[in-house]
Amino acid sequence: MGGQAAINLLSEFSDSPQYIRATATKEINEEIISLIRRLRLDDIIQGSVNPNFGSTRLFAIKQNWEDVYISPYETCEVIDTAFEVKKDFGDIDLGIIFQKGKSFEDIINSLKSRKDKYVCKLIGEELTIAVRLDSDTTKVIQVDLLDVSQNEWWHRVNQFASLKDMSLGIKGVVRDLLIRSIVATHPIDQTWTTVLCDMVVATDTYKTFKSKYEKKGVVDFNLRYSLAKEGLSFKITWLVDGIKKSYSKGGVKFDYLHDFSSNEIASPLGWHRIKDIAIWLGFDHEDDINHVTKMVEVVSKFDEDRKLQIWQRYQELLKTKLPTETRPVAQISVAEADVASEYIKQHIGIKV
Repeated sequence: MGGQAAINLLSEFSDSPQYIRATATKEINEEIISLIRRLRLDDIIQGSVNPNFGSTRLFAIKQNWEDVYISPYETCEVIDTAFEVKKDFGDIDLGIIFQKGKSFEDIINSLKSRKDKYVCKLIGEELTIAVRLDSDTTKVIQVDLLDVSQNEWWHRVNQFASLKDMSLGIKGVVRDLLIRSIVATHPIDQTWTTVLCDMVVATDTYKTFKSKYEKKGVVDFNLRYSLAKEGLSFKITWLVDGIKKSYSKGGVKFDYLHDFSSNEIASPLGWHRIKDIAIWLGFDHEDDINHVTKMVEVVSKFDEDRKLQIWQRYQELLKTKLPTETRPVAQISVAEADVASEYIKQHIGIKV
Protein backbone atom coordinates (compact mmCIF):
# COMPACT_ATOMS: atom_id res chain seq x y z
CA MET A 1 0.00 0.00 0.00
CA GLY A 2 1.37 3.43 -0.94
CA GLY A 3 3.06 5.28 1.90
CA GLN A 4 4.53 2.40 3.86
CA ALA A 5 7.96 2.88 2.30
CA ALA A 6 8.00 6.54 3.38
CA ILE A 7 6.84 5.59 6.87
CA ASN A 8 9.82 3.26 7.10
CA LEU A 9 12.12 6.18 6.27
CA LEU A 10 10.80 8.67 8.86
CA SER A 11 13.43 7.72 11.42
CA GLU A 12 16.12 8.89 8.97
CA PHE A 13 15.03 12.49 9.54
CA SER A 14 16.54 14.21 12.57
CA ASP A 15 13.16 15.13 14.04
CA SER A 16 10.96 12.21 12.89
CA PRO A 17 8.20 14.05 10.98
CA GLN A 18 4.80 12.53 10.22
CA TYR A 19 3.87 10.84 6.93
CA ILE A 20 0.69 12.07 5.24
CA ARG A 21 -1.11 10.96 2.10
CA ALA A 22 -0.64 13.49 -0.69
CA THR A 23 -3.56 15.62 -1.80
CA ALA A 24 -3.91 17.34 -5.17
CA THR A 25 -3.10 20.81 -3.82
CA LYS A 26 -0.93 23.58 -5.20
CA GLU A 27 1.54 23.21 -2.31
CA ILE A 28 2.18 19.51 -2.86
CA ASN A 29 2.28 19.94 -6.62
CA GLU A 30 5.02 22.55 -6.17
CA GLU A 31 7.02 20.15 -3.99
CA ILE A 32 6.97 17.52 -6.74
CA ILE A 33 7.85 20.01 -9.47
CA SER A 34 10.70 21.36 -7.33
CA LEU A 35 12.14 17.86 -6.91
CA ILE A 36 11.97 17.14 -10.65
CA ARG A 37 13.46 20.54 -11.48
CA ARG A 38 16.41 19.84 -9.19
CA LEU A 39 17.13 16.51 -10.88
CA ARG A 40 16.97 18.17 -14.28
CA LEU A 41 19.31 20.99 -13.25
CA ASP A 42 21.76 18.39 -11.95
CA ASP A 43 21.56 16.81 -15.44
CA ILE A 44 20.50 13.44 -14.02
CA ILE A 45 17.18 12.98 -15.80
CA GLN A 46 15.81 14.05 -19.15
CA GLY A 47 13.30 16.84 -19.46
CA SER A 48 9.93 15.13 -19.34
CA VAL A 49 8.48 12.85 -16.66
CA ASN A 50 5.66 10.37 -17.14
CA PRO A 51 2.77 10.75 -14.64
CA ASN A 52 0.57 8.03 -16.17
CA PHE A 53 1.14 5.41 -13.48
CA GLY A 54 -1.49 4.29 -11.01
CA SER A 55 -3.65 6.93 -9.42
CA THR A 56 -0.91 9.54 -9.99
CA ARG A 57 -2.56 10.14 -13.34
CA LEU A 58 -5.59 11.54 -11.52
CA PHE A 59 -3.33 13.83 -9.48
CA ALA A 60 -1.69 15.03 -12.71
CA ILE A 61 -5.07 15.74 -14.33
CA LYS A 62 -6.15 17.75 -11.29
CA GLN A 63 -2.94 19.81 -11.47
CA ASN A 64 -3.15 20.30 -15.26
CA TRP A 65 0.09 18.50 -16.07
CA GLU A 66 1.06 18.02 -19.70
CA ASP A 67 1.35 14.59 -21.36
CA VAL A 68 -1.40 13.02 -19.24
CA TYR A 69 -3.20 10.19 -21.01
CA ILE A 70 -6.99 10.19 -20.83
CA SER A 71 -8.84 7.13 -22.11
CA PRO A 72 -11.80 7.53 -24.47
CA TYR A 73 -13.91 5.94 -21.72
CA GLU A 74 -12.91 8.56 -19.15
CA THR A 75 -15.42 11.30 -19.70
CA CYS A 76 -15.52 14.54 -17.70
CA GLU A 77 -18.24 12.98 -15.56
CA VAL A 78 -16.10 9.89 -14.89
CA ILE A 79 -13.09 12.03 -13.98
CA ASP A 80 -15.17 14.20 -11.63
CA THR A 81 -16.54 11.09 -9.90
CA ALA A 82 -13.03 9.66 -9.59
CA PHE A 83 -11.97 12.86 -7.83
CA GLU A 84 -14.83 12.42 -5.38
CA VAL A 85 -13.82 8.83 -4.64
CA LYS A 86 -10.05 9.31 -4.64
CA LYS A 87 -9.30 12.29 -2.42
CA ASP A 88 -5.66 11.53 -1.55
CA PHE A 89 -2.70 9.50 -2.76
CA GLY A 90 -0.47 7.11 -0.84
CA ASP A 91 2.41 7.92 -3.15
CA ILE A 92 3.13 9.83 -6.35
CA ASP A 93 4.59 7.57 -9.05
CA LEU A 94 6.62 9.22 -11.80
CA GLY A 95 8.38 7.60 -14.74
CA ILE A 96 11.79 9.08 -15.54
CA ILE A 97 14.47 8.58 -18.18
CA PHE A 98 18.06 9.05 -17.12
CA GLN A 99 20.64 11.08 -18.97
CA LYS A 100 23.35 8.88 -20.49
CA GLY A 101 25.52 7.28 -17.81
CA LYS A 102 23.27 8.37 -14.92
CA SER A 103 21.42 6.12 -12.46
CA PHE A 104 19.43 6.13 -9.22
CA GLU A 105 22.73 6.40 -7.33
CA ASP A 106 23.23 9.85 -8.86
CA ILE A 107 19.82 10.93 -7.56
CA ILE A 108 20.63 9.59 -4.09
CA ASN A 109 23.97 11.42 -4.07
CA SER A 110 22.35 14.62 -5.35
CA LEU A 111 19.76 14.64 -2.57
CA LYS A 112 22.20 13.77 0.23
CA SER A 113 23.03 17.45 0.67
CA ARG A 114 19.37 18.05 1.58
CA LYS A 115 18.85 15.22 4.05
CA ASP A 116 16.64 17.54 6.08
CA LYS A 117 14.36 17.67 3.04
CA TYR A 118 14.75 14.33 1.22
CA VAL A 119 15.42 10.76 2.36
CA CYS A 120 15.79 8.08 -0.32
CA LYS A 121 15.82 4.32 -0.55
CA LEU A 122 16.10 2.13 -3.64
CA ILE A 123 13.45 -0.62 -3.42
CA GLY A 124 13.61 -3.04 -6.33
CA GLU A 125 13.32 -0.98 -9.50
CA GLU A 126 11.86 2.09 -7.78
CA LEU A 127 13.48 4.87 -5.84
CA THR A 128 11.30 5.92 -2.91
CA ILE A 129 11.80 9.50 -1.73
CA ALA A 130 10.31 10.80 1.50
CA VAL A 131 9.77 14.50 0.82
CA ARG A 132 9.39 17.00 3.68
CA LEU A 133 6.86 19.72 2.90
CA ASP A 134 7.97 23.36 2.94
CA SER A 135 4.43 24.42 3.79
CA ASP A 136 4.44 22.24 6.93
CA THR A 137 7.86 20.87 7.87
CA THR A 138 6.33 18.33 10.27
CA LYS A 139 4.79 16.48 7.32
CA VAL A 140 6.27 14.11 4.70
CA ILE A 141 4.83 12.67 1.49
CA GLN A 142 6.10 9.76 -0.64
CA VAL A 143 7.32 10.11 -4.23
CA ASP A 144 8.40 7.02 -6.20
CA LEU A 145 10.59 7.33 -9.29
CA LEU A 146 10.56 4.55 -11.91
CA ASP A 147 13.19 4.15 -14.61
CA VAL A 148 11.10 3.63 -17.74
CA SER A 149 13.91 4.00 -20.27
CA GLN A 150 14.18 0.27 -20.97
CA ASN A 151 10.57 -0.86 -21.00
CA GLU A 152 8.16 2.04 -20.93
CA TRP A 153 5.42 0.03 -22.65
CA TRP A 154 5.47 -2.58 -19.87
CA HIS A 155 5.16 0.08 -17.19
CA ARG A 156 2.46 1.85 -19.17
CA VAL A 157 0.27 -1.25 -19.41
CA ASN A 158 0.95 -2.94 -16.08
CA GLN A 159 0.74 0.12 -13.86
CA PHE A 160 -2.29 1.76 -15.38
CA ALA A 161 -5.17 2.69 -13.08
CA SER A 162 -8.53 3.21 -14.73
CA LEU A 163 -10.44 6.30 -13.63
CA LYS A 164 -13.63 4.58 -14.77
CA ASP A 165 -12.90 1.73 -12.35
CA MET A 166 -11.80 4.16 -9.67
CA SER A 167 -15.10 6.03 -9.93
CA LEU A 168 -16.84 2.74 -9.02
CA GLY A 169 -14.52 2.03 -6.08
CA ILE A 170 -12.51 -0.64 -7.95
CA LYS A 171 -8.80 -0.49 -7.15
CA GLY A 172 -6.13 -0.58 -9.84
CA VAL A 173 -4.69 -3.90 -8.65
CA VAL A 174 -7.98 -5.58 -9.60
CA ARG A 175 -7.47 -4.69 -13.27
CA ASP A 176 -4.04 -6.34 -13.20
CA LEU A 177 -5.39 -9.50 -11.58
CA LEU A 178 -8.32 -9.79 -13.98
CA ILE A 179 -6.31 -9.35 -17.18
CA ARG A 180 -3.78 -11.91 -15.92
CA SER A 181 -6.64 -14.33 -15.24
CA ILE A 182 -8.01 -13.83 -18.74
CA VAL A 183 -4.59 -14.42 -20.29
CA ALA A 184 -3.79 -17.47 -18.12
CA THR A 185 -7.01 -19.22 -19.14
CA HIS A 186 -6.79 -18.38 -22.84
CA PRO A 187 -6.67 -21.79 -24.57
CA ILE A 188 -3.62 -22.84 -26.59
CA ASP A 189 -4.59 -24.53 -29.85
CA GLN A 190 -3.94 -28.29 -29.75
CA THR A 191 -1.72 -28.24 -32.83
CA TRP A 192 0.21 -25.35 -31.37
CA THR A 193 0.52 -27.20 -28.05
CA THR A 194 2.10 -30.17 -29.80
CA VAL A 195 4.65 -27.95 -31.53
CA LEU A 196 5.55 -26.20 -28.28
CA CYS A 197 5.84 -29.42 -26.28
CA ASP A 198 8.13 -30.95 -28.90
CA MET A 199 10.23 -27.81 -28.73
CA VAL A 200 10.57 -28.01 -24.94
CA VAL A 201 11.48 -31.71 -24.94
CA ALA A 202 14.25 -31.04 -27.47
CA THR A 203 16.02 -28.47 -25.26
CA ASP A 204 19.02 -29.17 -23.05
CA THR A 205 17.13 -27.44 -20.24
CA TYR A 206 14.37 -30.05 -20.27
CA LYS A 207 16.85 -32.91 -20.60
CA THR A 208 18.77 -31.66 -17.55
CA PHE A 209 15.55 -31.32 -15.53
CA LYS A 210 14.44 -34.82 -16.50
CA SER A 211 17.83 -36.30 -15.66
CA LYS A 212 17.74 -34.65 -12.24
CA TYR A 213 14.22 -35.75 -11.23
CA GLU A 214 13.22 -38.84 -13.25
CA LYS A 215 14.24 -41.17 -10.41
CA LYS A 216 11.96 -39.27 -8.03
CA GLY A 217 8.81 -39.46 -10.10
CA VAL A 218 7.11 -38.72 -13.42
CA VAL A 219 8.66 -35.64 -15.03
CA ASP A 220 6.26 -33.37 -16.88
CA PHE A 221 5.42 -29.73 -17.55
CA ASN A 222 2.48 -27.49 -18.38
CA LEU A 223 2.37 -24.52 -20.71
CA ARG A 224 0.02 -21.55 -20.63
CA TYR A 225 -0.05 -17.94 -21.75
CA SER A 226 1.20 -15.32 -19.30
CA LEU A 227 2.10 -11.65 -19.10
CA ALA A 228 5.85 -11.26 -18.60
CA LYS A 229 7.91 -8.10 -18.51
CA GLU A 230 8.89 -8.75 -22.13
CA GLY A 231 5.29 -9.16 -23.28
CA LEU A 232 2.76 -11.93 -23.88
CA SER A 233 4.72 -15.12 -23.23
CA PHE A 234 4.51 -18.87 -22.75
CA LYS A 235 4.72 -19.72 -19.05
CA ILE A 236 6.08 -23.14 -18.15
CA THR A 237 5.33 -25.03 -14.94
CA TRP A 238 7.77 -27.85 -14.17
CA LEU A 239 6.23 -30.92 -12.53
CA VAL A 240 7.43 -34.06 -10.75
CA ASP A 241 4.61 -36.48 -9.97
CA GLY A 242 2.22 -33.59 -10.50
CA ILE A 243 3.96 -31.36 -7.93
CA LYS A 244 5.35 -27.99 -9.03
CA LYS A 245 9.12 -27.61 -8.98
CA SER A 246 11.10 -24.40 -9.21
CA TYR A 247 13.82 -24.71 -11.82
CA SER A 248 16.81 -22.40 -12.25
CA LYS A 249 20.49 -22.50 -13.08
CA GLY A 250 23.18 -19.95 -12.34
CA GLY A 251 20.61 -17.59 -10.87
CA VAL A 252 18.44 -17.70 -14.00
CA LYS A 253 14.90 -18.97 -13.51
CA PHE A 254 13.36 -21.03 -16.28
CA ASP A 255 9.81 -19.74 -15.82
CA TYR A 256 9.12 -18.84 -19.44
CA LEU A 257 9.82 -20.63 -22.69
CA HIS A 258 11.92 -17.71 -23.93
CA ASP A 259 14.19 -18.13 -20.88
CA PHE A 260 15.78 -21.21 -22.39
CA SER A 261 14.70 -21.46 -26.04
CA SER A 262 15.97 -19.21 -28.81
CA ASN A 263 13.32 -20.48 -31.22
CA GLU A 264 11.37 -17.59 -32.71
CA ILE A 265 8.11 -19.29 -31.70
CA ALA A 266 9.12 -18.92 -28.05
CA SER A 267 9.69 -15.17 -28.36
CA PRO A 268 7.26 -12.95 -26.43
CA LEU A 269 4.79 -10.73 -28.24
CA GLY A 270 6.23 -7.41 -27.06
CA TRP A 271 4.25 -4.76 -25.22
CA HIS A 272 4.77 -2.33 -28.10
CA ARG A 273 2.28 -4.57 -29.93
CA ILE A 274 -0.39 -4.04 -27.30
CA LYS A 275 -3.05 -3.56 -29.99
CA ASP A 276 -2.36 -7.06 -31.36
CA ILE A 277 -2.38 -8.53 -27.84
CA ALA A 278 -5.74 -6.92 -27.07
CA ILE A 279 -7.36 -8.14 -30.29
CA TRP A 280 -5.95 -11.65 -29.79
CA LEU A 281 -7.55 -11.74 -26.33
CA GLY A 282 -10.93 -10.82 -27.80
CA PHE A 283 -11.09 -7.08 -27.17
CA ASP A 284 -12.25 -4.54 -29.72
CA HIS A 285 -9.78 -1.84 -28.71
CA GLU A 286 -6.35 -1.86 -27.07
CA ASP A 287 -7.58 0.46 -24.33
CA ASP A 288 -10.20 -2.08 -23.25
CA ILE A 289 -7.61 -4.09 -21.29
CA ASN A 290 -7.03 -1.04 -19.08
CA HIS A 291 -10.51 -1.14 -17.55
CA VAL A 292 -12.27 -3.79 -15.47
CA THR A 293 -15.54 -2.27 -16.70
CA LYS A 294 -14.60 -3.14 -20.29
CA MET A 295 -13.00 -6.51 -19.52
CA VAL A 296 -16.17 -7.86 -17.90
CA GLU A 297 -18.10 -7.07 -21.08
CA VAL A 298 -15.80 -9.38 -23.04
CA VAL A 299 -15.70 -12.11 -20.38
CA SER A 300 -19.50 -12.12 -20.16
CA LYS A 301 -19.56 -13.48 -23.75
CA PHE A 302 -17.29 -16.45 -22.96
CA ASP A 303 -18.69 -19.93 -22.35
CA GLU A 304 -19.50 -20.94 -18.78
CA ASP A 305 -16.40 -23.12 -18.33
CA ARG A 306 -14.07 -20.29 -19.34
CA LYS A 307 -15.89 -17.82 -17.08
CA LEU A 308 -15.46 -20.18 -14.15
CA GLN A 309 -11.77 -20.68 -14.93
CA ILE A 310 -11.22 -16.91 -15.02
CA TRP A 311 -13.12 -16.42 -11.77
CA GLN A 312 -11.19 -19.14 -9.97
CA ARG A 313 -7.85 -17.83 -11.23
CA TYR A 314 -8.81 -14.30 -10.20
CA GLN A 315 -9.69 -15.48 -6.69
CA GLU A 316 -6.35 -17.30 -6.37
CA LEU A 317 -4.42 -14.19 -7.37
CA LEU A 318 -6.56 -11.94 -5.18
CA LYS A 319 -5.60 -13.90 -2.06
CA THR A 320 -1.95 -12.94 -2.59
CA LYS A 321 -2.86 -9.24 -2.38
CA LEU A 322 -5.05 -9.31 0.76
CA PRO A 323 -3.86 -8.52 4.30
CA THR A 324 -2.66 -11.38 6.49
CA GLU A 325 -1.40 -11.63 10.06
CA THR A 326 2.17 -11.33 8.83
CA ARG A 327 1.29 -8.71 6.18
CA PRO A 328 -1.24 -6.34 7.74
CA VAL A 329 -0.59 -3.64 5.11
CA ALA A 330 -1.57 -4.99 1.69
CA GLN A 331 -2.40 -3.76 -1.80
CA ILE A 332 -6.14 -4.12 -1.25
CA SER A 333 -8.35 -4.46 1.81
CA VAL A 334 -10.96 -7.18 2.30
CA ALA A 335 -13.75 -4.60 1.92
CA GLU A 336 -12.27 -3.24 -1.32
CA ALA A 337 -11.81 -6.78 -2.64
CA ASP A 338 -15.45 -7.57 -1.87
CA VAL A 339 -16.63 -4.53 -3.85
CA ALA A 340 -14.56 -5.53 -6.89
CA SER A 341 -15.42 -9.22 -6.71
CA GLU A 342 -19.14 -8.54 -6.49
CA TYR A 343 -18.95 -6.22 -9.51
CA ILE A 344 -17.02 -8.78 -11.57
CA LYS A 345 -19.27 -11.66 -10.57
CA GLN A 346 -22.41 -9.72 -11.38
CA HIS A 347 -21.25 -8.40 -14.75
CA ILE A 348 -19.75 -11.58 -16.17
CA GLY A 349 -22.87 -13.50 -15.16
CA ILE A 350 -21.38 -16.17 -12.99
CA LYS A 351 -23.11 -17.84 -10.06
CA VAL A 352 -20.81 -19.09 -7.32
